[in-house]
Amino acid sequence: MEQAGALSWRFAESSGQMSHVALFVRDAVRLEVPDNPVVPPALAAEVPDRCSVLDDEQRRAAGRQWTSWWRAVVSDEVRRNAGPGRADPDEWPRAAPLSAGSWPDFDVLGDRPELRQAVRALFEEGARWADDGPRRRPPAPGASRFPWPLVRDVAEDVAFDRHVGLDAVQGGVELLAVSGVWWTRAAPGAVLCSTGAAADPTTAHAVVREAFESGLRRER
Repeated sequence: MEQAGALSWRFAESSGQMSHVALFVRDAVRLEVPDNPVVPPALAAEVPDRCSVLDDEQRRAAGRQWTSWWRAVVSDEVRRNAGPGRADPDEWPRAAPLSAGSWPDFDVLGDRPELRQAVRALFEEGARWADDGPRRRPPAPGASRFPWPLVRDVAEDVAFDRHVGLDAVQGGVELLAVSGVWWTRAAPGAVLCSTGAAADPTTAHAVVREAFESGLRRER
């Protein structure tokens, strides 16, 4: 996780392993996941075909089960990266109390046996893929994908527009190595976005602004 402005405003960037494992499972097993605003596009990098870990009926069931697990994964990431007093993503009431589970058992998926089978079969491969893949490739050594001057300017604008001190302006972004220019608010003060969204100046501005402003909305 990268932070800037820790003594005044706060902005955190992360690119979690578990979120990429979840996306790897979805794409490698070719799960058909119902449309939902929180569901990202396909991973930008090619993933192997691992359809054989489930039969067709199991794969359909796992596709229906995946979004609830994804919400839990993201909820865990939000809590992990939240600042003091900001660790309750209350817009995810059903996901927030959950854990995404852990290798090798993933007991939390006991009520979703088809998805659990896929996750247990592919977790280690997915973790290696995530660690070796594009999520570990920053634009330059030690660099943030969101330029510091952009984040600073947005933080100052939000503080001015909302009549709050800079120390109240806090937010974070979970970067996902998925295709296209995509982003969505995951919880108050937390945004999911593609690396393509971070690379587009107009979209990057909107992402940072939403992270900061939605965090302030929760405080009210």
